[in-house]
Amino acid sequence: MKKMFVYTGVFAVVCACVVSSCRIAGYEIFDKKDNSPVLARVGKDKLTLNELNGTLASVLGGAATDEQKIAYVKQWIDNEVLYQTALSQRLDRDSAIRAQMEFMRRNILSVEMMSRMYSRISGSEQPSDSALNAYYEANKSTFTRTGEVARYAAIVMPDLASAWMVRNQVTVDNFFTLGKQYSKVPLPTDPASIPFSTADQMPKPIADVVFGIKAGGTTSPIGMPDGYYVVRVLEKQHTGDIMPLPEVKDRIIEALSVDTRKLQLDKLMADLRQKVSYEYNFGPITGRNSKGK
Repeated sequence: MKKMFVYTGVFAVVCACVVSSCRIAGYEIFDKKDNSPVLARVGKDKLTLNELNGTLASVLGGAATDEQKIAYVKQWIDNEVLYQTALSQRLDRDSAIRAQMEFMRRNILSVEMMSRMYSRISGSEQPSDSALNAYYEANKSTFTRTGEVARYAAIVMPDLASAWMVRNQVTVDNFFTLGKQYSKVPLPTDPASIPFSTADQMPKPIADVVFGIKAGGTTSPIGMPDGYYVVRVLEKQHTGDIMPLPEVKDRIIEALSVDTRKLQLDKLMADLRQKVSYEYNFGPITGRNSKGK
């Protein structure tokens, strides 16, 4: 209960500060024609239900609990008391405070502009196979194993006798054929689609055996809650080995998408710079002549 109270309190402060920051910077973020119920009032300022829900939705991205809503209302009252007291003492006319307000205004507008620019960037196109392969080959050293892994397939039989019957028929080439014929749990049609797993990702009885035999080996029947497993170890990789492309494909797609979005954003920024007059002088910082426009 104490942790929930602390979390809710911090959450309320964050939400209330978002609203207060916008007000200090000179923005009205809610509809003045709002006719929803008034939840709190301090002087002439009020907090309505629509304002509450709008603020919490923007911060949470979803529904808030009653505890979060109540905590926010209480924090809003405290913030308003502080805000109105500050105005009565004319703190908003202090030169240092006005400089901070202008700094906040510029930051809010800059962040909003960047957000709108970013929303115009697609970055959702699927990279081509050639782009995926090129990135993979150029960055193979970053896709190394940090532990032992294995790929395996299992023929699942209802009892020990039938499991041994299947195990005694297994050869190098017929494991998946036997699995299709006998297994109570269907095997994947494409063995290459079976992912690597760590020992922690496997049932312990299977992991204890799989990591004790070579790739290509077949286990004796292993008792499990849903039957007896005859396991074929398809492939093993060790610490430091390179992960195959299919396993890291999603990581590569994300990396390429980030690169694409960055290039597009850089181009948008370059276009904006062409539309304004600006210059810089790094000399006073570096001690060298470094000016530009």
